[in-house]
Amino acid sequence: MWKWGAVAAALAVAVPLLVAAHRARRRRRLDVRVDDAELHRWFRRHR
Repeated sequence: MWKWGAVAAALAVAVPLLVAAHRARRRRRLDVRVDDAELHRWFRRHR
């Protein structure tokens, strides 16, 4: 029975991560220029 608990816990951890990664990849493809500008600003601020 503990096997199913481990599977459920793994799914509960993996699914949000996959959804977040997919969302981030899709958003990155849509506004590449905005992300580039933010990255440059961040690098300038933190260098």
